[in-house]
Amino acid sequence: MIKRCTVLFFSLFIIINLFAERKVTDMLGREVIIPDTVKNIFVDRHSAILLYALDQDIALNRIFNFSNNAKKFFPQSYLEKPCIELGAYEDILKLNPDVIILSDELSEKAMDQAESMQKRLGIPVLMYDMNILSYKKTIGMLGDALRLESRAELLNGFITKYCDEVMKKAASFTEDEISTVYYAEGPKGLNTDPKGSKHSQILELVGARNVAESKIVPGKGLSEVSLEQIMIWNPEKIICWTGSGPDLPTYKEVTGNELWSTVSACKTGNVFQIPLLPFGWFDRPPGSNRILGLLWTFNTLHPSHFQWNINDVTCEYFKLFYHYDLTPEEAETILNPVIN
Repeated sequence: MIKRCTVLFFSLFIIINLFAERKVTDMLGREVIIPDTVKNIFVDRHSAILLYALDQDIALNRIFNFSNNAKKFFPQSYLEKPCIELGAYEDILKLNPDVIILSDELSEKAMDQAESMQKRLGIPVLMYDMNILSYKKTIGMLGDALRLESRAELLNGFITKYCDEVMKKAASFTEDEISTVYYAEGPKGLNTDPKGSKHSQILELVGARNVAESKIVPGKGLSEVSLEQIMIWNPEKIICWTGSGPDLPTYKEVTGNELWSTVSACKTGNVFQIPLLPFGWFDRPPGSNRILGLLWTFNTLHPSHFQWNINDVTCEYFKLFYHYDLTPEEAETILNPVIN
């Protein structure tokens, strides 16, 4: 009789835990019922890198197609995950995730997206803020929701130690210490993202003035400008985004085309290629890769004010956020894509 009761008790315990649920609140203030233990997640483009930092196995999909140079930083088990993006509803349902994690600029549009997707798929949807300034809160809330509090604490410790100090220093700069910067994008360097864009947010946080005065293009950005306009803006420094390929067409255009030679940054040799492995550090995607990008940008624009060794910080970031033990030699190569 006792044995039967024991078996019954444990059976009941398993059933209760199997169907246990709890209520969490996302960053839109939506109260969402999720499984007590979340094991499988579908993640969108803006959340993918951050979720990987919290747990490299929990996502069912990987979003990005990696270049051969980038693949080395991820385990084969991650690379073999299906590359499925947000709009593929049938494929999402086949994966049967416990929860869907989205990240965007918080707005009524984001609210509608989260509510609509949750209703259509019948899967809990949590929305988090993609703003760099919200990352510690985002990481903390995700850590609580997914019961990954210790990992969240480690990631937030990195942000507090480095990013908070950098932004505090940048906020104290005098007008003379602020650099004027052009963010060169596109194969000819004639695309950019002006102040106020999520794609250029880092410049606003590191003591730089984005010279671009053009209309913000929603979504993927990439406002078009003319070389004549760039000459008028005459930035002191230029940073280049060139995609994930090794050819660096933007940097080569800006530094090699004589038409650019009258721009102040080109005259003084202050044109810099943004590191691009395993993702662009400044943007593209505008995800948590920007945490390291913020530090690289500050160090690049204001090296005398950066109190740490950027190579060491890079190795620390890769260990925490990519679960990868970067060697000093690898760090040197990644930090200097033009040389390497």
